[in-house]
Amino acid sequence: MAQIKVNKHYIGLDSNNQMIYPGTYEVGDPLLYGRENDLIEIGYAEPLPVEFVQAIDPAAAYKPLSPTELKGLAESRGVDLGGATKKADIIMVLVAADTAAGSGE
Repeated sequence: MAQIKVNKHYIGLDSNNQMIYPGTYEVGDPLLYGRENDLIEIGYAEPLPVEFVQAIDPAAAYKPLSPTELKGLAESRGVDLGGATKKADIIMVLVAADTAAGSGE
């Protein structure tokens, strides 16, 4: 999976006023708040070379998070969870929202 290396601390409205810390992250990591390209553009991060192409699990970034963290992430992104209360169901809603956002829906 593609990765970026964040070289400087970043905080701003576009990151929900949450600190993005230096380190290596997978593209799509929820801790980057979808700001990967912006961080690269302003010189706070750099893309790392992709050594090989592999299948991407769209739910991978969400699996380490607890249901409470997932609910908070959904709320911060304005994603309606409907009746989803189980971790797997919440992840499915978040992945669907990511897919819809990526396709411009």
